[in-house]
Amino acid sequence: MGYLKQRHALSAVISTVLLSATVLAIGGMIWNYANGASSVIAYDYHEDSMELIHQIEERIMFEHITNNSTHLTIHLYNYGEVDVQVDVYANTSSSDLQNPITVESKQSACVIIPLACSSGDNIGLSVYTRRQNIVYYSYIVK
Repeated sequence: MGYLKQRHALSAVISTVLLSATVLAIGGMIWNYANGASSVIAYDYHEDSMELIHQIEERIMFEHITNNSTHLTIHLYNYGEVDVQVDVYANTSSSDLQNPITVESKQSACVIIPLACSSGDNIGLSVYTRRQNIVYYSYIVK
């Protein structure tokens, strides 16, 4: 009879240890999942914020434009803090084989667009960046 009482006490201890181990294991798994998920969310938030900062720091302008009867020569200047990849269009036609071009920070880049034009023509120029900034310019051929 004494043996059965000891076994009953041992059963309560084993069940308590097993229950505690199960609770700790499940709690550890949940903590690990939450920690990983919060790290991913924090990383994505940081990357998105940095992309927005780069978009704000992106600055590009038309520095100089010249033309002859067969093409336009456009000089772009990046006065922003980040390098910029741009697509240049004149009268909605893309510049041949030069798109996209990269304009480094505080540097100029030259784009030559084959375009037949005559004196007095109004040419609409557009520069589209990869971060969705757009610069427009209206050029009147001299």
